[in-house]
Amino acid sequence: MPQLLSFFQPGNLGNIVGAGSDGVLGGILTPVAPDKFLLKGQAAAGLCITDDGGLHINETTPFGNATADDVELLAAVPANDDAVYFGHATVKFGRVDLNITTTGVGTWTITYYYWDGSAYVALANVVDGTGGFTGAGTGWKTITFDVPTDWAKNTVDGVLAYWIQGVVSGYSAVTTPPQAGQGWLILETPVWTDDTTDFGDADTGDVKLLPDYPIVDDAAYIGHSEQFCALKVTTSVARTGTATLVVKYWDGTTWSALPVVADYSVGWSATAGTHLILFQPPADWVACLAENGPNSQTGFFVSMELTALTSMTAQPLATRGWVSPITTGATGLSCPASGTITKVSMNAQTKSASNADSQFVLLNVTKGTSVGFTWTKAIALVEETISLAVTKDDELILLQVKEDGTTEFANAQFWFTLAA
Repeated sequence: MPQLLSFFQPGNLGNIVGAGSDGVLGGILTPVAPDKFLLKGQAAAGLCITDDGGLHINETTPFGNATADDVELLAAVPANDDAVYFGHATVKFGRVDLNITTTGVGTWTITYYYWDGSAYVALANVVDGTGGFTGAGTGWKTITFDVPTDWAKNTVDGVLAYWIQGVVSGYSAVTTPPQAGQGWLILETPVWTDDTTDFGDADTGDVKLLPDYPIVDDAAYIGHSEQFCALKVTTSVARTGTATLVVKYWDGTTWSALPVVADYSVGWSATAGTHLILFQPPADWVACLAENGPNSQTGFFVSMELTALTSMTAQPLATRGWVSPITTGATGLSCPASGTITKVSMNAQTKSASNADSQFVLLNVTKGTSVGFTWTKAIALVEETISLAVTKDDELILLQVKEDGTTEFANAQFWFTLAA
């Protein structure tokens, strides 16, 4: 005969009830400092120098700030062989991002070159999204090219660096000289910042959650030696601007979006405070190895990845973060017999509103396994077929990952069917 395991939750369900206000309805999850916090950035401040008939002007400082029209990309009256140089002192790059704040009006062509150790030669596969600083409009534009294998450093106006050179040709007239407000370089190799120590201590606002020069595919990585189901982060400055961040995990082949996740940091944009990111550990979550882990690190990682970006007007900062492992430090309700939990029935005196389904996870913290199930919005009684193997005395935790957001299920009864 199947057995029924019963659990009653008085009051409102939701993600901020239970032990430690962590979404736990039954049992205890113990937050701990993660083993790793890594930040991946692909962009860096660059060097910028203009050449007006042999007169060099160093535009590096205005190139690095966001003031409109303070980078004169060409002379007020350009001439053939005038040039603009973009460079980096130590690393190669394959893209220049420019915020064009005044579009040039006139007739000229810009051709890009690099130094091969003895001469400036044409870059391959250049795609100039600025249109030669004319005709492409204002806003962020990109110049991309193949990174040369024989690229050598050269000295321009006393500055030794990897330079590309945008040279004016075919000039005949100018009405409006082009100007930029800011620019940065996209590096050939990402820059990694290991801020594990700061992420684990209580110093206010000393952890950057996005790079200073964010671009799509930048990400923060949080890792632990075992799987976890919750990330808690105390932020001191909320991200502002227009962007999309997605929580991902390593499935053994690629970084995939977590299928069931509730991000109460809203991609680091929620008002400064302590925020939960709750999720069901995916069945195909694989520990990273040195050959595929972020910056060659090992362990179970989730990433907060920037997947779309229009602007970032405030850098998100954190004070501290924790993860909740699903085995170590977890205490659950003892299972009375061995078998398989095959069904869950849910009933509530108060139905939720109709905004969103409520999502739950039943964790076997002894085995480190779990199963997810859904309580359909605005329906008082729901049954779902599930499958979770258990052994007598295994400890079980009930976690709520998502809620309706306004009126929640209240005074709820859960029955789990345990078949031998």
